[in-house]
Amino acid sequence: QPVKGLDVGCHTGRLAVPLARAGCQVTGIDSSRFHLKLAEDHARQEGTQCQWIKGDAFQRIGRMQPESFDMVVCTEVLYQRRDFTEDMKKLSALVRKGGFLATSHRSRFFYLTKSITEKDYETAKRLLSASEGEVEGSYFNWQNSKQLKDLYAGLGLEVLKITPIGTVTGNGDEGMARLCNLSERTEIEREALFDIEMHPAEEFTSLGRYLLAIGRKPGKLF
Repeated sequence: QPVKGLDVGCHTGRLAVPLARAGCQVTGIDSSRFHLKLAEDHARQEGTQCQWIKGDAFQRIGRMQPESFDMVVCTEVLYQRRDFTEDMKKLSALVRKGGFLATSHRSRFFYLTKSITEKDYETAKRLLSASEGEVEGSYFNWQNSKQLKDLYAGLGLEVLKITPIGTVTGNGDEGMARLCNLSERTEIEREALFDIEMHPAEEFTSLGRYLLAIGRKPGKLF
C-alpha cells in the first residue's frame, strides 16, 4: 500500500509533488489559494496528483483523526509560530506508530548573521540569551540541535537525524548570502556547494539557515 503523507504548509508543492511522484499518497494544506494553484499546476506538469486543502493548517490538523498518516512534513512554517511546541504536539499526534515526522527550524546562527550584517548589534546580543522573540518587528523562534532533540524526545519520538540546511550559503539579503549567494552561482557550483554542506562535520550541527529534524514514532508501521 502507498505511504500516506501530509505536508503542512505545503506552499507551492515543493515537497508534496516529489513525494507524490515517488509513489506517496500526499495531502497538502496551505492557507494561500495562490500557492495551492501553483502547487496544483506543478503536480499536473509532473504527471502526478495530490489532495490540496485550503485553510489554516493547524486548525485543520487539530480536527484530523490521530495517527492517520505514515509521514507528516512541516517545513519553513514553525519558526514563525508563537505556540510552536503545541503545534509540534498536533503534528506528532497525526503520525502512526512506526511513522515519521520531519520539521524544519531556524537556527540562532541565521538570525545572528543577519543582525550583524545589518549592524543591528542590540538584536545580535539579545539573540545570545534567548530562543524566541521579536526580530525586525516580527516574532520568530530558533533552536539548536540539542533543543530539537529534547523537543522530539518530549513528544515520544526517536530522533533519527538533525541536519543543517545552508551552512555556508544564503539567498536574497540574508546575512549568509554575503558569504555565498546561491542565485549568483552556476548549477555546477551549486552542486559542489550542496556536497560540501551535506558533509557530516560536527561543527555544522547547529548552523545553517534551517535545521531539518526527522523523528520516528515507536512501533511497527506495516
